[in-house]
Amino acid sequence: MAASRRKGKFLFVLSVCLLFSDSFYSPPFPCLNVLASGIDPSSNSNSVIETYSKNGNNFKETLLDKESENPDVVLLKKQQFQLEKLEELVKNLTQLVDKLESRFTEAPEKVKTVPSSSSHDETRDAERKKEEPGPPSEEGRSRSRSRRGVREEQEEGRDFEGFSKYFAVGDDTGKLYVFLRSGDVALEFDTFLESEGWSPVTAMVSYLSVYKNESMIVTGHENGVILMFRVWETLTGDEWSSLHVERVGKFDMPESGGSQINILEVHHVGRKRYILATDAGGKIVVFRENGTVYGTATPSRPPIAFLKQRLLFLTDTGAGSLDLRTMKLKESECEGFNSSSAKTYVFDATDRSKAYGFTLQGDLIQTLLLGDIMNFKCRLRSKRKLDLDKPMALHAIRGYLLIANREKVVVYNVSSQHYVRSGGVRLLFSAGLDEIIASFLHQQVSDVEDEKRMQTPLIASDYEKLIVSLGNGYVAMYHSKLPVFKNEFNSILWTSPVLFFILFLFGAWHFFANKKEVLTSWS
Repeated sequence: MAASRRKGKFLFVLSVCLLFSDSFYSPPFPCLNVLASGIDPSSNSNSVIETYSKNGNNFKETLLDKESENPDVVLLKKQQFQLEKLEELVKNLTQLVDKLESRFTEAPEKVKTVPSSSSHDETRDAERKKEEPGPPSEEGRSRSRSRRGVREEQEEGRDFEGFSKYFAVGDDTGKLYVFLRSGDVALEFDTFLESEGWSPVTAMVSYLSVYKNESMIVTGHENGVILMFRVWETLTGDEWSSLHVERVGKFDMPESGGSQINILEVHHVGRKRYILATDAGGKIVVFRENGTVYGTATPSRPPIAFLKQRLLFLTDTGAGSLDLRTMKLKESECEGFNSSSAKTYVFDATDRSKAYGFTLQGDLIQTLLLGDIMNFKCRLRSKRKLDLDKPMALHAIRGYLLIANREKVVVYNVSSQHYVRSGGVRLLFSAGLDEIIASFLHQQVSDVEDEKRMQTPLIASDYEKLIVSLGNGYVAMYHSKLPVFKNEFNSILWTSPVLFFILFLFGAWHFFANKKEVLTSWS
């Protein structure tokens, strides 16, 4: 009985253990199946991948937002964009320059009237400029050859670099030629009508018109006639403009008897312009722009050269002034001339109070003309003998003086500090006219030889560029590359009125400052 009970308890405990063992080992299997089904590609793989891709996109967007918020990155991108634009601009400009150069070389063959290089250039005052040496074109040679240029003047226009675009030359047949800087003839016309005959051009001046790209040219002639022409540019295409001319007036010298016109000058008073003409007898006639006579005056000695915009002039032994309001003259003798007599003058390009000239004896002189029309003083500063054959012509550019005769052109330095103080000039170099002609005419030197020796070469400039007439219708153009001395502070003239005025202001300030201290102490 006891054995059966023990056996029953053993069986009961064994069954309970088996039940607990089943309940303990059975749960892991369903759990593993669930996990397996969770990673089964056929069931939930798409949702897992989509979740990862969304998280990746969010991560990239976050990085881009951070980069866009970085100022260095933004600045770098802007600079890179600007560099790309600049590279594109440089490429376009290079193509444009090549196009312009090709058209510039082809232009004289395509256009009968030689055009200028720009239609937007403002017309400037009449100036004579020095150009780089170069051979004239065949067109220029054929039109200007066999004629002797008797007067030359730089004409009105300037290009975008500030250089004169044209210069005008008048000859002994009364014709006027307007040249380009390249030497080509841009314009050629007769100053007189067919019914009027002709007369050589003996004087010329040009000045700025009130209209853009337009200038006025005034010519004086051997028969005493003064003519005015209007020269202007018109646009003929996208890149070229042509030159036109029109005669607008004819001035008659009162009671001149057909005397030759020697000097023409333009004087500006505000917006008004007056034209001063001097004939061979020394009579000064002032014209308005419309051709009417403003007034006349006759000095005791004929004027040789006028100082621009100051109405002062030099004569053979003295100086004079003209009051434009009353047309009264004032004259005085130059100190130091003694028995000398000047034949020609030209004013210095830098210091307009200095003038260089020749005497009848062939001496080179330097004269000072100081003051204004009411109170002026003339004094001979230096004189030196020249070993040059007559006749001679001279002209001044910035820092230098050029003298030419039938054989050569001589260049003197007048800008160095030593020679400015001593009043002298220094010889630099000389060039023969034969060498100049042979440098670009080659086979035609013999044709010019006889004609060249019959006349004095003319020189014209705007104080930087030079135009030399070589005879027989040939003109040489040069651009000056000579160094120019600039005055330092210690070279200032300490006796100038400006210095005295500054000292006066300092003394007045010192006096009133001390006076104020005295009054303050007494009070």
